[in-house]
Amino acid sequence: YGTFTVTSVTGPASDAGLMAGDVIFGVNGQKFAKMTDEDWAASKAERTPGATANYMVKRDGEKQEVAVLLADMPAEMASKKVGKHMMDHAQVASVQ
Repeated sequence: YGTFTVTSVTGPASDAGLMAGDVIFGVNGQKFAKMTDEDWAASKAERTPGATANYMVKRDGEKQEVAVLLADMPAEMASKKVGKHMMDHAQVASVQ
């Protein structure tokens, strides 16, 4: 799974101190690069609203952990993600 570079930050992530440009390379003590599909699925299942996710971050060459108290995704953001997901499926279906 590698790494994720933060491009913008709002909500709980911002409140916890994540910043644009941070490189997230793991969560809750597990590096993404070493996760199997099963590890990834279990990790996602643990990250629910009200739980704390300890993100492993590299910022300005320094490694640190940032604890983020997870919250529900705002309805507007969720609808955009679901809409894009549905459009992706519609495009795939139209090609087949």
